[in-house]
Amino acid sequence: MVGGYKAVQGGHSDPECTHVIMTLEEYNELLQEIRDAAADGKRVKDEAARAAAASAANAEKAVKKIQADAAQKIAQLQNIVETERAGKEYQIGLNQDFKRIARERANADRGIKPKKERSGYVVLSSRQKKYKYKENRHDMAEVYLWETVIQTPYVVSFTAEQAMTETQELFERDEQGHWLIGRLGIAGEYVGKYEDMLDDPRCATWKDYNIIVEKIFNANAKAGYWEIIITHTKPLDNIGTELL
Repeated sequence: MVGGYKAVQGGHSDPECTHVIMTLEEYNELLQEIRDAAADGKRVKDEAARAAAASAANAEKAVKKIQADAAQKIAQLQNIVETERAGKEYQIGLNQDFKRIARERANADRGIKPKKERSGYVVLSSRQKKYKYKENRHDMAEVYLWETVIQTPYVVSFTAEQAMTETQELFERDEQGHWLIGRLGIAGEYVGKYEDMLDDPRCATWKDYNIIVEKIFNANAKAGYWEIIITHTKPLDNIGTELL
């Protein structure tokens, strides 16, 4: 028996064990282990806090970088769009100036006055022509259509593509639905043959109007200007020396 305590046979694992007696050295070692464990716990906690702070800082840094990169990309795209828009407007301006100069020069060359106000489109001729088409699989039919030759203000040095592009101004409608060639009494244009238009239910009411059914471009080398030859269903309403 030590200090009034009786030793048990099973040691500290014995159910009757209530106290453990150790030497001072053992006690000090135990205290040191406790202190070390507490220090380890604090160190782990501090390291975890530092890691969390570093992770948050890294995340914030990453977010800021993404935002900065996105802002830079947006600025670059906006700059590209603005540059392209300015370039397009410049090209449109050049094209409009080019067309104006070409028209005025053509008007002056042909004696059309006032050269700055006239469109430069001149009706050269308009004649009736016989047009034959298949009415069904076996029978042929014929109808009298009209063929009109319009001289454009564009010289034959223009390519066919350029001439066809520039002369679209004749057939483009404005906000009120008016178009330049409409001043001759042309009411519409059908994309297809005359006989196709007759069978097209959408065009049932077109028989009462003057409709273009064919459009051909011709470079008249002798005159020096591109011409548009249109085939339409009725005679022109108004033929002057100029379209405008």
